[in-house]
Amino acid sequence: MKKEIIINAAIGATRIAILENGRLVELFVEQPENERMVGDIYLGKVVNVVKGMHAAFVNIGHRQDAFLHFSDIGDLLADYKTFIDVNGSRDNSQNRSRNSYPKEGQEILVQIIKEPIKKKGVRISTELSFPGRFLVLVPNSDVVGVSKKIFSQKEKRRLKKVLREIQPSGFGVIARTVAEDKDDKILKLDLDALLRNWQSIEKKLRGASPPSLVYKDAGDRKSVV
Repeated sequence: MKKEIIINAAIGATRIAILENGRLVELFVEQPENERMVGDIYLGKVVNVVKGMHAAFVNIGHRQDAFLHFSDIGDLLADYKTFIDVNGSRDNSQNRSRNSYPKEGQEILVQIIKEPIKKKGVRISTELSFPGRFLVLVPNSDVVGVSKKIFSQKEKRRLKKVLREIQPSGFGVIARTVAEDKDDKILKLDLDALLRNWQSIEKKLRGASPPSLVYKDAGDRKSVV
């Protein structure tokens, strides 16, 4: 398979096209004047907890503090150090508290899930996810899932079997719609690329102090597969 990457950089925008055998399979578009923030990951610090609002405000270095609703924490709240693989293995039970509130001064790893609106800051979540071309990597989780847009039950069973075989310890993996009918080796290559991205985040976290941007999403991604 012949794979090409074409980059077009201009004042107005940067476009990156990925071609396979001369066929466009993915297109990335980034516009500096309207920089996309959804997907970016920060090491932040909780500055205010308002239990009456079921929310907390987190300093991630923006002009306005980020908004963290308790529903975006999920069942478990993890200390950011839980995400760092120091000894080559993970224990998902460590440093995590079920149904707990964040505390003022607490350092947490968060991902932007909604852009700012007028005077409101970005909305964030403590549940992280990394979309690749075929898979989504979910750190500090054990979920194995398949896109609801894949309707074949036989294909869903096949994908779940493949994901369980390649699932790394301490991570959940979800198959995207475009993973349908893809070879096991291709899925494994996509997972390996996602893990390398995560390892680069771990390195940043070891020397980071809040507020810090530790991962910048690639920008607007348009799949044409």
